[in-house]
Amino acid sequence: MVDVGAGAVSCEAVRRGDRKSLAHAIRAVEENDPCATALLAALASSVGRATRIGITGPPGAGKSTLTMRLVQCLRAVIAIDPSSPFTGGALLGDRVRMSDVAGDAAVFIRSMAARGELGGLGRATADAADILDAGGFDFILIETVGVGQSEIEIAKATDTTIVVITADSGDEVQAAKAGLMEVADIFALNKSDRPGSDACHATWRASLDARFREAPSHVWQPSLVLTESQTGRGCDELRAQINRHAEHMRRSGGFAARRRQQIRARAESLVDAAALRRFWSADRRDRFEAMASSTLSAHELAAHFLDEDSA
Repeated sequence: MVDVGAGAVSCEAVRRGDRKSLAHAIRAVEENDPCATALLAALASSVGRATRIGITGPPGAGKSTLTMRLVQCLRAVIAIDPSSPFTGGALLGDRVRMSDVAGDAAVFIRSMAARGELGGLGRATADAADILDAGGFDFILIETVGVGQSEIEIAKATDTTIVVITADSGDEVQAAKAGLMEVADIFALNKSDRPGSDACHATWRASLDARFREAPSHVWQPSLVLTESQTGRGCDELRAQINRHAEHMRRSGGFAARRRQQIRARAESLVDAAALRRFWSADRRDRFEAMASSTLSAHELAAHFLDEDSA
């Protein structure tokens, strides 16, 4: 048992996949409960079996509906929703959009607010994924807001990254962006029944072929799958590509390398967050606010507190 919040969480209950225990544990990491670290440490030996799949792309591309289709044959979902920059509250609409699978006893859906984080991933997302991993889920789907640097951030937290694109949102111009091709393991050209999809498909296919033409055979070339999330067309092929990528990663040792990168990135994030909390004490924050109203320049204001911290 680990005490969190108003009660205790049984690590064994989490490992059995008990829904109330999973929810309580995830709430603890969301609320930055001081005991959450102990809970995650106790579960660490049970983490590392699940395949984490990130689903990202621009708003309106149909990510949630496509995620729902995948959930019907896979399992857990962490849906990251837009949150208010003022209150931190989130719309959490994915529970509504995924109502078709929300009643499935084998599915666990958790909506988590992005809370204004630049990459579109909530701070506690990776911890929540660890909890579901320990809870026995084979696949964990993480759907992002799809804004800013979400494509880059989701790739740091998952084993397979799916970038959802459409023909009518100008995404074909993204084909020239090397960064997107480097983080995406699978591209899903969604709403492929719409006009322009054939041309968009040809543009992306040509870009992928050109970029990976000289790549060694052990390097994964991103797949490009045509999907229609409303009807489910192409979803079987999408799942087949997920399995194909997983097999490639296992065979090449890519999974182990990616997990090491994930651990390093999360550790850096935790250290940065802890250092930031220690730096901004209540007294220092008050003095900063008072001095910010003076005529000091930004550089002078920053230098004052940095010099103070190094003294």
